[in-house]
Amino acid sequence: MRFINGYNSSNTISTQELIDLTKQFIHAKNISNVNFNVIESEYSKACDFVHGNITARMPLAQSFEDCFGEKNKMPKMNIMLQQSIKLIDELFKVMAHSHIQLIDSAFHRRKTILRYLVNDNFLSVIRENK
Repeated sequence: MRFINGYNSSNTISTQELIDLTKQFIHAKNISNVNFNVIESEYSKACDFVHGNITARMPLAQSFEDCFGEKNKMPKMNIMLQQSIKLIDELFKVMAHSHIQLIDSAFHRRKTILRYLVNDNFLSVIRENK
């Protein structure tokens, strides 16, 4: 989210501030194909998980150990991965608007690689916004 919003500072910024900046960007660019509810809810959950937020009831060290412990110790792992994929998909849509030149130049003459990494819908957004 820092990258999408061009927030280059290493200073602390809250999850809510990043969400608000992203919402403002989406409205300013009139991006209609983004499900902002997914971004807001899943990004908040991801931050809670990554930073070991006490409200997530998931201490970071324990969560890390669970990933490598007994098989099926994290019963909701598949659900969490699916939610992460939904979040990444929505963030890609926003990134196609916020960093179009960077993405286009990074994959100049390599659109098949980009298509492999993302999907045709993402490529369509890039072509539309050039």
